[in-house]
Amino acid sequence: MSEVYFSLDIETDGPIPFKNSMLQMALAAFTLKDGVIGTFTRKLRSYPGAIPDHACMAEFWYSTPELTARYESLADGAKDWMYTMLDCDTWIRNFAGLGKPVCCASPAGFDFTFFRCYMIAARGGNETPFKHRCWDARSHAMGILGKEYGSCGKEGIPQSWRPKDLPHTHDALDDALEQAAQFRAQILTAQAQKQAANAWVAMQPALRTLQAAAAQNASYVLTAKLDAVPEIVQ
Repeated sequence: MSEVYFSLDIETDGPIPFKNSMLQMALAAFTLKDGVIGTFTRKLRSYPGAIPDHACMAEFWYSTPELTARYESLADGAKDWMYTMLDCDTWIRNFAGLGKPVCCASPAGFDFTFFRCYMIAARGGNETPFKHRCWDARSHAMGILGKEYGSCGKEGIPQSWRPKDLPHTHDALDDALEQAAQFRAQILTAQAQKQAANAWVAMQPALRTLQAAAAQNASYVLTAKLDAVPEIVQ
């Protein structure tokens, strides 16, 4: 069965699920063939008994007037966290006929942790539709680019992967759509790289034959470097 990917973005008031609250979440469903095929977003009321993290508020949400205004807007139209997650569960399962659902996030360790904790709690301890399937963009980029994990954030990846017309606004839906475009471009680049490498490997026998012929004919010079996989990521 093929896969359907779900770009996840969340906004929170701290780093710890249930001690702090997830205030907004969004998913943008996409396929490698068609791009985005659906979206889901909700603002959530604070989790009962949870309190905002002081450092998160001071160092992020209150760090600029724009972010403060964005934070204050998250209360407008906020819904009950449990019903929100149950609605989201139903929405994800509507795509079951297209393939196995895979969550995608950057970094997965933050967004997916909150999402999974909330979803499992809402479903009475039952697993999410994603189970443990969450693709991490930074880990994937690290493998493609051969760079350290810390260098594979938005500024460290090829900017051709990032959409020029979708800004990162810290609105969960805006950011989920931006990331969906990036994630799709990133995965397609990896697939193209694999195809190029496989084609290069397939050429080796023919190149070795030419190299052997060249060794017997001093007037024929072969300069192709064997066994080197072409680098296509720039």
